[in-house]
Order: sequence, then C-alpha cells, then structure tokens
Amino acid sequence: MKMLAMTLTVILYTMLLLPGAGAGVILFSDNFDTENGGVARGRYTNFAKWDVTIGDVDLIGNGVADFYPGHGLYVDLAGSGRGQISTKNALTLEPGTYGLRFLLGNNPGGVGFLGNGITFTLGDWFQESLPVPGITPMVLISRTFILTEQKTGRITFRNHNNHGSGAIIDDVELELLSSPIAVPEPVATPILLVAVVVCSLRQRFLSRRTLLAGTAANAR
Repeated sequence: MKMLAMTLTVILYTMLLLPGAGAGVILFSDNFDTENGGVARGRYTNFAKWDVTIGDVDLIGNGVADFYPGHGLYVDLAGSGRGQISTKNALTLEPGTYGLRFLLGNNPGGVGFLGNGITFTLGDWFQESLPVPGITPMVLISRTFILTEQKTGRITFRNHNNHGSGAIIDDVELELLSSPIAVPEPVATPILLVAVVVCSLRQRFLSRRTLLAGTAANAR
C-alpha cells in the first residue's frame, strides 16, 4: 500500500513538472546559404522562404561583398534602395513563449561609413527598430515574447535607409521555448481519485493494524 501511494504521488508530481507539448522546437530557420546554388547575386528575388515585398535586396557573401567571411551567404536589405523581405508563409503560433533570433550586420558602403536602421516584426503583435552603425561586427539579436492566444503572422525585415548599402541579416530562427502545461481532465481526474482511494485504504489499514496491536498487548 505504501509503495503504491508513493508511486502515484511521484506520477502526479511528474505530470505537474512536464513542459508543454512541443517545447524547444524550431518553427522556422534560414541561413540563406543554399540560395542561388550558394552564389551571391544582386537584386535577388528567388528566395525559397521569403518574398521581397518592398524595393529590392542583395544576396551577398561567399567572397562577393563579403563583409563577414565565414558566414556563407546573407542578405543586404538594400539593393538599389530600401528593401523589405517577409516570410512566404504565415506562421500560426499557439499560446506559449517564443524566441526570435538573427544575426545583424551592415554593408557600410564603398566609403565605409554609411549607417542604416532596421525594423523587424512578427505579425501585428511584435515590432522593434534598431540602428545599425556603418562599420559593425555581426551581432546576435535575440528577443523573447509570450502569446496568451493564438496568433498568425509573418516575420518581416525592413531597411530604413534608401541608399544602396543596407543592413545585413543572417541565420534567422523562430523557436517555441515553452508552452502552457495542460493536464487533460479525463486523465487527471481518475488518477487523483485513485490516489485518494489508495490513501484512504492505507489509513484504514494502518488504523486497523494499530488496533490489533493494542488488542494483542492487552491480551498479554
């Protein structure tokens, strides 16, 4: 009886600690390295996972305008001018905690000082703008947000400045970090009832054993 009660207690406690379904899952990622057969190209539009929704952008790197060697291909958000890209498919996100990450750099232009600004959004519920200095290392931008209801939207990156040297993005990822714990009622209720019954029987067993022990002692 004691072992069974302890086992049920462990099961119930474990259920409460379990993360929600799908936690730690990468929902979207793109490093652009396979675009155009791995070859840089100006005013590129044939992205596998993105649409160019404003102006035009450049696919650079791999030895061509390679401001960040070792990062493969990446996107300059200003081709001949201000550009914007959005994911081809809208992402439907359930309630939970999410992480959006990407690498951010800059094409400083031929004279080495042109700065930019960038706005990145996810649907209509998340938006942030950042300045991008003329000469800057590639840095990781990481943001966390919480949804309390289902949302659907696209990831979008837009360059602010209209000169032909734009902010650079690479290695975009969206991850589900955790989701709400949901214990289904039809499963949880029987387990709780069994636990209550077992504890009740155990208490009766202990009381009866104590009574019998007392009777035996009196009989001596």
